[in-house]
Amino acid sequence: MREVHVSASAWSADLGALRPSLAAAAPHCDSIHFDIMDNHFVPELLFGPDILAAVKPHVPVPFQAHMMTENPERCVTRYAPVVDTFLFHPGTCSDWPEIKRKIRGLGRSVGLALLLGEDWRAYRDDLAEVDVVLVMGTEVGIKGVDINPGAFAVISELREEIDAHGYACLIQADGGIRRDTLPRLIAAGVDAITPGSLFFGSDFSTFRSRLRETQREVAVSAGHRGATSLVTLSKRTESS
Repeated sequence: MREVHVSASAWSADLGALRPSLAAAAPHCDSIHFDIMDNHFVPELLFGPDILAAVKPHVPVPFQAHMMTENPERCVTRYAPVVDTFLFHPGTCSDWPEIKRKIRGLGRSVGLALLLGEDWRAYRDDLAEVDVVLVMGTEVGIKGVDINPGAFAVISELREEIDAHGYACLIQADGGIRRDTLPRLIAAGVDAITPGSLFFGSDFSTFRSRLRETQREVAVSAGHRGATSLVTLSKRTESS
């Protein structure tokens, strides 16, 4: 069983002491997720490239940049020295195929970010080309709200599509990551999560162990359901 990747959301860190807050978090997560917001595509304004550059030397894990900006191609080169993975909303890009090529050319990973309610099938061909599909469970640019139940179905459908074709891209869930939603996200098929307050409001030393336990519980539950289905099918076959 592959462990769920944890990309901790910097927006929920201590913004008044960002460097020590992220440095303390780094040993307990796989990457740090920055929501880059421009006050146009979303109302907030947050995390310019100089901020990321200032904290990077003290935070020895990869950085993700979720580009919640209009025309993100105008600023990616400023973030590229410190960002490992860029996540884009294709509708904000003046040339989506070109920006994918540009990010690859910079030696960085590229991801597709889906807005809440956006049909992933419109980007079916991109699944073979991107490293990550970010599934938003809430509206972009807000936090502290519950996940939209439709996100679970999107993740399940993507899981089926990606596995059926053998694509390498990961499915990452963002928004509404809570203790009660984690089991459903894992059962739906996520590879990665973007926890905010759930992570930064927890004891770092026990977060990973609780996540592993949740994964085990989901796996056991799935095994039980599968065994029950096989027994039911066998009984139907015997009676026919």
